[in-house]
Amino acid sequence: MTQAITSWETEVMPYVRNVPWPAFLNAVRDAAITFCEETSLWVDTLDRISVDADTAEYALTDPDNAEIYGTDEVKYKADGAEDSQFKTLHPMSENQEDLHRRGSWKFQTGTSPSHFMLDADKTLILWRIPTLASTEGLLVKVILRPDKICTVLPDVLYTDHYKTIGRGARAGLFGQSAQPWYNDEAEGKNMAEFNTDIANAKMRKIDRGTKRKMAVRMREWI
Repeated sequence: MTQAITSWETEVMPYVRNVPWPAFLNAVRDAAITFCEETSLWVDTLDRISVDADTAEYALTDPDNAEIYGTDEVKYKADGAEDSQFKTLHPMSENQEDLHRRGSWKFQTGTSPSHFMLDADKTLILWRIPTLASTEGLLVKVILRPDKICTVLPDVLYTDHYKTIGRGARAGLFGQSAQPWYNDEAEGKNMAEFNTDIANAKMRKIDRGTKRKMAVRMREWI
């Protein structure tokens, strides 16, 4: 579900007078992009990907009105296995592995992958390179941000973060020093509130919206 960017009109236009319509749309879009980048709250699961034997790289496709900003979770299962057999793959960094491993570590193979990397062009790289194929064996949940020309935003931004996006949009507009609506004090106030909302949203994602004290789990070393 999506909401039109124009839905934020009453949260922005009455506060920043004489703003052209395109500037308003850009400000809301930019605020939404920043919010999604900072919080990683907008996630979605892509269509399942079939794994080919001896193939490490799989191009990920951006959904409509969005760009893939990162990975939230990657799971793999052997060919023909039940969904209950999906196992979580661990993220890894090529730069870090180059520092700590010797030789052609990147080309090592195995019957199934244990780790993954995501390169700059949104290609998912499996490691070790699987020697066995798996039909629809890869399940990828990605972190998204709005693309730069979208006219709609994900419904969650409207239902849960409507005022936050409005504050970010107003801060962006008030901060345009070359424009007649520039207002340094209003920019600072709205930006402070926007940043506070972002911090609260990050914390809410960590604790999953509960009041239960969360335990810290040690990361598994590669």
